Amino acid sequence: PLGDALAVGITGMIDEEKNLESTPERKALLGAMADFRGSAALSLANLRAYLLVGDRKFKTAFQKYWTVNDKAFAELTASTGFMTPGQLMALQLVVAARRAFAPLPVQMFQIREGDQWNLANSWLGAKAAPEARAIMSALDDIVAGQKLLMEQGAARVGDMTAFLALVEWIRL
Repeated sequence: PLGDALAVGITGMIDEEKNLESTPERKALLGAMADFRGSAALSLANLRAYLLVGDRKFKTAFQKYWTVNDKAFAELTASTGFMTPGQLMALQLVVAARRAFAPLPVQMFQIREGDQWNLANSWLGAKAAPEARAIMSALDDIVAGQKLLMEQGAARVGDMTAFLALVEWIRL
């Protein structure tokens, strides 16, 4: 969600910039906006890839693109004098989202590099699967008991049928 907030905020700023008269300062501002949006997207893509597969090349790529994003962010925040009121409002959203997001990658990397990086799978193997095996074993015992009762019942029915046949034969 914070990544989406970054993208929405900066895209709003870029969309507004398209309708303004081009000056050297505005071109530089647009370049910083584009650098920010591109580096944010590449950073997030590499962060996701690292979390999914654990390949360190994605962590390295994230750090590279996040450094580019830091530079673009500094250029943006230094250019507020050239921004429209709408861009300044969007920048506030971008600043808040980036501030909230900034400490998260370090935590994500620590979790991904830890023993329980995939806690759901860890719990599945350590907790849920043994419980499921115990339940399946209990169900197998119930099925075996029901089969035994069915076989015993079938034998009694067979005995009773034979007895009734004998009674009928004697009655005749």
